Amino acid sequence: MTKQELDKQAIEHAEKELAEALVTADLERLLKLLDDGLLWIHGSSKVDTKTSLLEAIANRSLVLNQFDREYAAIEIFGESGVVAGILNLDVTMGGEPRRIRNQISTIWSCYTGVPCLIHFQATRVPD
Repeated sequence: MTKQELDKQAIEHAEKELAEALVTADLERLLKLLDDGLLWIHGSSKVDTKTSLLEAIANRSLVLNQFDREYAAIEIFGESGVVAGILNLDVTMGGEPRRIRNQISTIWSCYTGVPCLIHFQATRVPD
């Protein structure tokens, strides 16, 4: 895939791959999907890098049991794509199970030739 080939379908596929890899804790697949410069901002305002996010998944301090998205928009800007929507999570954090609903935005880039996630930001939706 080249920069010119990044489209909404490629982003949707990458988002699906990400959700599956997070729920199955597939670290090998996550290594490919997450950019080395990733910033992952949780709804709690905690910030993870690629390394710290993968460590949390590997040591099971973060366990994602469900990662369902409702898309509001996917927009392409050259070699980057921006996704906005709602994320419904069933997660265990530090041994504590939680159901969370977040408004999210993600940024994907294709500068490496394949889509990789460079930014994730969540904002908790009030109950």
